[in-house]
Amino acid sequence: MSNSPKTTTVRIFHILIMTFVGVLIGVTASVVSNLIYLVFLFPIGIGFLGAMSINKTVKKAKIWKPFQGMLLGTFMALVIYGAYQYSNYLTFRMLLINQMNLEMMQAIGKMDFEVANVFADYALKEETGFSGFIGYVLFTAAQGLSVGKIFSINEINIGSFFTWLYWLAEFGLIAWITSAAGKIAARGHFINSAMLGTEMKTISES
Repeated sequence: MSNSPKTTTVRIFHILIMTFVGVLIGVTASVVSNLIYLVFLFPIGIGFLGAMSINKTVKKAKIWKPFQGMLLGTFMALVIYGAYQYSNYLTFRMLLINQMNLEMMQAIGKMDFEVANVFADYALKEETGFSGFIGYVLFTAAQGLSVGKIFSINEINIGSFFTWLYWLAEFGLIAWITSAAGKIAARGHFINSAMLGTEMKTISES
């Protein structure tokens, strides 16, 4: 397998494109999940979208080793799930700030987004000891995750402990699909390259 500067540059380029696609998948999944979310079916769908991108990346970046394909697939899962959860945080923060602005409007007759933004972090820190994204994750886990919802109805709160387990299972499912896709794509690329090399050797010796 060639490791020339040109080959390395091509690989980095395609991995960056894959990362961008992973972020798009995660953000889109966050938006859709606010409308409809089906337990485990949703992360399976996300995983297969990521697998499609992994398959193309492995072939275009000429990644031959199955282990590298698996690592790339796991990285893709981290990108997708990270973007998904962070987008959920931004949505939560936006709703919290809007609610605080409405309360300020009723109390003092004006809105102040800067004050509301600071108070959002203060509220999370008071509840969890952390502000920002970490505070949101801890707060959401403490409140318990509502799953199985269809257009915001039929919600089932699974509680704090099972929220952590569900997040782990959710990420694990996505990572299993994307890493398996990376392994299969890399193995197929290796087999095809080996067969081509054998054929070329046979031709040269004949």
